[in-house]
Amino acid sequence: MVQNYHTMQTLKQITSLLLCMVLLVGLSACAKKEIQISTTGNKGYTDKPILSFRALDANGEWVDAEIDDNDRNITFHFCAQTSLQEITCRLVVDPEWGKLVSPETEEFILNLNASQVITVNDGVDDIRYRVTGELSEYLSEVKLSAGGGTETVSLTRITPSMTARFRETRSRSALEHVKIELTTAPDAVILSPENLDDVNLNGDTVEIHVYDKKAHHEKTYLLGALPGAAIETDAGNWEDVTLPWGRAHSVTLPDHISIYRSTSLHGSSGRIGWAIVVNGGDMEGKLVAKADVSSGRSKVSLALHDNPDYKIFIPYQGPAVWKKASEESAGTLISPLIYRNAQVARSATFGTRPCIGIKDGKAEIRYACDVSGALYRFNGPLEEPTAADGEPWDVSLAAGGCFMLIQNGQNLLGGEDSRTLSTYRSLWVPYPGSYTFLTPNWSTYQPLDTYLTQRGGRTALGTTEDGSLVIFQTEMLVNTHNQPQWTSTAESGSTVNEVARELLQMGCVSASLWEENYWNIVLLQDGGAYNEGNLYGAEFFHHQRRHYLDATSAHARGDLADAEYENLYVLMIK
Repeated sequence: MVQNYHTMQTLKQITSLLLCMVLLVGLSACAKKEIQISTTGNKGYTDKPILSFRALDANGEWVDAEIDDNDRNITFHFCAQTSLQEITCRLVVDPEWGKLVSPETEEFILNLNASQVITVNDGVDDIRYRVTGELSEYLSEVKLSAGGGTETVSLTRITPSMTARFRETRSRSALEHVKIELTTAPDAVILSPENLDDVNLNGDTVEIHVYDKKAHHEKTYLLGALPGAAIETDAGNWEDVTLPWGRAHSVTLPDHISIYRSTSLHGSSGRIGWAIVVNGGDMEGKLVAKADVSSGRSKVSLALHDNPDYKIFIPYQGPAVWKKASEESAGTLISPLIYRNAQVARSATFGTRPCIGIKDGKAEIRYACDVSGALYRFNGPLEEPTAADGEPWDVSLAAGGCFMLIQNGQNLLGGEDSRTLSTYRSLWVPYPGSYTFLTPNWSTYQPLDTYLTQRGGRTALGTTEDGSLVIFQTEMLVNTHNQPQWTSTAESGSTVNEVARELLQMGCVSASLWEENYWNIVLLQDGGAYNEGNLYGAEFFHHQRRHYLDATSAHARGDLADAEYENLYVLMIK
């Protein structure tokens, strides 16, 4: 029994010893720093591995950073700096335990336009710090008033270059007399200009020079302004290019017409789109119909030449869509309605068609057709409409397009799958056997579903709630002729559904596809000859109908009569 008792005691001692060894190993692995404290009396590391971190400012003076060792954040506040691009830094670590890891030298350059990471060793571990820089602005608020004080906008996000966007002030000429009020930082004073009560910001900017007495430094701010837009511009990254584009192409537009460009159309970088916006309440329209004018005068260049007071010219040639039993069979052109001077110049084929109508300076897009010589509007497409199906449409002019895309603020397509297209075709395009002329192979026909989903250079018209008109075009540059031939790639062009989505995002409550860019050469009045040939008007991109290309550039076709076809109509806006 005694022997067993001693044996048990020995086993307990061995077990206790093993548990202590395991505990010591665990403490060594998980809490190395604490073990060093208890065994050597010296920490062996430092809680503050960085002694100092400084940066050189624009005055040649060193600025100390705020160092947060708990959250591992380092922040520079620059008073005299105008850029965070290349900041010369000097980092000093604890001489006993600290060590530079990245960067490896005490002096280095950081780009603090974005946060950067540095790494130092505290004697045991590598510690990562996040480094950021902030510019102290000498202005805290900028207020701009236009229209005699009827609208004021405020900028509180101060940057070296600022642009204020008005909302209600849509006239560019109203920006010729802007009052600017500045609120400075506590130690800052305005050097120039002395008077900001009446500043011209219509296409111009003003330089504001501010001096900070504490930082002993001067900053220059560039301030500009843009008029309010009749469309929503943010979703499609639409940029107002009215003035620079006009200067480049010798085009002068009235206050109520603006040009927008997107270089990332449909969210795709490099895809180009254009939108001409005519504010509701200010537009005037006119139609040149082929049936009304002498031979050749419905060509778009001649329409410009004959109507120098109009600014926008939208031709409709009409060969794009046909009603056919098959690709090989004979077909009937789906023709647009033309109504002007209180008379119908051309009846639409196959019942009602989407039409733009203008009255009292405002535009709307509705299904329309003539019934017994009178103009009627309808809520949807009908193959054999009667007066009882609609109501009289009192407008000064009306012209038809191809397919309705948006009605009552709703995208009629909503997708590109076969079921969605089948629903769209049956509800909104009730013309069985419709074929389009434009195909990848050129001069052949293809079914409507294919036409709707392919990417191409599209033209569409949309209208907003206040009667503003949006003329949308998307660039499509394919093959040596630079014409908008079709392609299945996502590099350029738009599907019909993409056009509808874009116009809906702009704020359109109704919209219709017109034709393709190959036929629809939307032009702006430039008041003179275009390029080397006798072509009038400034276009957004080159077309085979008006140009030929060599290895380096596009040239206007010399003979106007040969360069352009006659159009069924030309819609003119001023």
